[in-house]
Amino acid sequence: MAEKVDEEEVELVESIKALKSGKEVSTTLHTDERVLARVTDGIYRQPGSAIRELIANSYDADATIVSVSTDAPRFDSIRVSDDGSGMSAEVLANLIRHIGGSAKRTSRAQDMEMSDPDNPTLSRYKRRRLIGKIGIGLFSVSQLTRQFTIVTKRAGTRERLVADVTLHRFNEEILKDKPKDGKPFETGKVTIWKEKTPDEKGHGTTIALTQLIPRVVQLLQSRDEWRALAEADQTARQRRKEPAFHIGQVADKEPTKLVRQPKLPWSDDTPEGLRYAMLVEGVVHAAEKEDLFSQLDFALDSYFRMLWTLGIALPLPYVKLRPSQLTGADLHKVYKLSEKIREGQADEVKLKPEETVGEKLGVPVDSTPEDFSVVVDGTKIFRPVMYSGFPKTKRALQRPVIFAGRYHPNMKKADANQSGGELAFSGYFFWTPRVVPRDHTGILVRINGASGTGFDSTFLKYQVAENRRLRQIIAEVFIEEGLDSALNIDRESFNTAHPHYQLLVSWVHNALRQAANKLKAVEKDERDKKRDREGKKAKADWDVLVDTQIEIALDGDEEAARDVVIAEDEAQATQAEAEGALVLPKAEVINKTDAAKPEKEAKAVKMAEAVTKLLDAYGLLESLSRDDQIALVAGIVRLAVNA
Repeated sequence: MAEKVDEEEVELVESIKALKSGKEVSTTLHTDERVLARVTDGIYRQPGSAIRELIANSYDADATIVSVSTDAPRFDSIRVSDDGSGMSAEVLANLIRHIGGSAKRTSRAQDMEMSDPDNPTLSRYKRRRLIGKIGIGLFSVSQLTRQFTIVTKRAGTRERLVADVTLHRFNEEILKDKPKDGKPFETGKVTIWKEKTPDEKGHGTTIALTQLIPRVVQLLQSRDEWRALAEADQTARQRRKEPAFHIGQVADKEPTKLVRQPKLPWSDDTPEGLRYAMLVEGVVHAAEKEDLFSQLDFALDSYFRMLWTLGIALPLPYVKLRPSQLTGADLHKVYKLSEKIREGQADEVKLKPEETVGEKLGVPVDSTPEDFSVVVDGTKIFRPVMYSGFPKTKRALQRPVIFAGRYHPNMKKADANQSGGELAFSGYFFWTPRVVPRDHTGILVRINGASGTGFDSTFLKYQVAENRRLRQIIAEVFIEEGLDSALNIDRESFNTAHPHYQLLVSWVHNALRQAANKLKAVEKDERDKKRDREGKKAKADWDVLVDTQIEIALDGDEEAARDVVIAEDEAQATQAEAEGALVLPKAEVINKTDAAKPEKEAKAVKMAEAVTKLLDAYGLLESLSRDDQIALVAGIVRLAVNA
C-alpha cells in the first residue's frame, strides 16, 4: 500500500529549496498523534536528559564529535554542535511536519538519505545502530526553553539552513478542545531561511537554546542544594556538607556574581581528555575521607552530576578499562554464567594473569564506537564506571569477582507478534567489597550502546533478601538484538509487560542467584583462611552475642560490618572517621541522667555500639540524617538501659 503523501510537507520542501537570500518561509510544527502534543511540556526528569537526547540525535546523524557549551555557571544559553551529516530540506520539513512521527527506521529515511540503504535501523554512513526512533529528541529542548534555533548544513553545498523555532505550551483544556479529526496537532511556529557559507565541505548541525526557563537555570545552578546547605548550617538538623566538587554558587539576585568560588577536580590547564578521569578519581578519594560523598547527590553539584549522567547514558568509551579488558591479575575469580534461564550454576573459569575476560569468555563485548566523542565546556566525557581503586574495607575478600554470560533464546518457532521477535544480549556482574559511588550499585541496561534508565539498584525488582550483597555489585547488560520496542517514550523506563523485558528479568534474577551462591562459598573460604592466619581470639559472652547478630544480618559475614565508635571528643571522632568507622558523639547518644553511675555508663556505651552496628548492618541508617541516626540510637539505648 502506497504511503500517503503529506502535500503540505511537499510544499514546504519546495518553499525551502526556492528560498533566496534575505527571504524566509514560516510554517507550523505538527505532531502525528494528539497525545504527543504533550511532549512539548517536557517528558524528561532532569535538564541533562534533554541534552542527552540532542547528543543522541547527533550520534544517529553520524557525528564524530559533539561540542556542548552551557555558559556555566550562569546558564544564559546552551549550544549543542556536531559534525554530523546535517539536514536537507526534505529532512527538516519532515521533522517540522511530523514530530513524534519520525521517518527514522522507515523506508522514507532511506529515501531521504537519513539511514543505511539496506537497513533503516542503521545510520547512513557509519552504520551505527540508531538510538532514536520516534522523532521527539529535538523537541526535548522544550524542557529547557520555548525558543531555539537550528543551524544545519549538508556536505557539498555552500548554503546552510536556519530555522527559528517557538514552541507552544499546552494544558488539558487545549488538548480537550482539539477535534478528533485525525489531523496533525499544531505544537509551535517556525521560520526558515538560508545563509551563504564559503565552506562547501563542512557539514553538521547546531542547536542554540536561549532564554532558558528560570526553573531550569535554578536546577543547573544547584540553588536547591545551596539553600539546603545554608539551612543545615543554621539548624544543625541535616547532615550536609559543601559538595566535594562544584562550579561555584551564583548570587540569587546577581547571576554574574559568585558568592562561593568553584571547587574543580582539575586546573585550568588540564587537557580536556584528562579532566573526566580526574573527576571520577576525585569522587573516589572524597568518599575515602567522607562517607557522605559516596553518593553523587552529596559529592557533586547539579552541573557535575549532569556530566556524570551523560557519561553513563551515551555510547562513549569507559573512563579506564572496559569490563571485558579486566585480566586474571585484576580479579580474584571469574565465572561464566549458565545460559539456562531458570536453572544451572556458574562455572569457574581460570584466567592467566595476562588473559582478559573478553578473550577467555567471549562476553561481554561492548561495541561502543571509538569514533564518537562528546566535549562539554572543554571536558571530554567518558563512561564513569570503574573496576579498581575503590576504598579498602576490612573484609577477608578484597579482590573483585566477575560473572559474565550471554543469552540468545531460540525465538524462531514463536509468533513474532507474541514474542516480540529476536532477542540477544550479554552482561556481567562485578562484585567488589565497596562500590563508589553508591549510585553505581545496580544494573544498567544498554540498548544500542545507550541508556536512559541509569543503574537500577533493585536489579529489576529482585526479591531475594540479598540486600548487603546487592550493594556490592555493578552490572551491565548489552542488548545485541531486541528489547528496543520495550522502551517507553522517554527512554528512561520500560514497558514491564513486554515479553523481551520479562525474559531479561528472568535472566538477570537467575544470574544473581548463581552469583550469590558462588560468592557465599568464596567469601566463607576467604574468612576461614583469614581466621586461620590470625588465630581465633577469645571473646566475652557479650561480644560473641553481638557478633552472632551481626553475622545473621550480614548473611554469615560479620567482618563486613563497619566499625562503630561512640566518641568521647572531637579528636577521637576525627581519627575514627578517618579510619572509616561510623561515629556517633557520646554526649548526644548517652543520657547522663540514665547513666550516672560508671558501670551503667559503660553498659550504655557498649549497648550504643552494638545497636548502631546492628542497625547499620541491616542498612537502616543509610536513609537517615545524622541527627535522626543519633536520636534513634539514643532512644533504643535509653529504653534498654532502663529496662
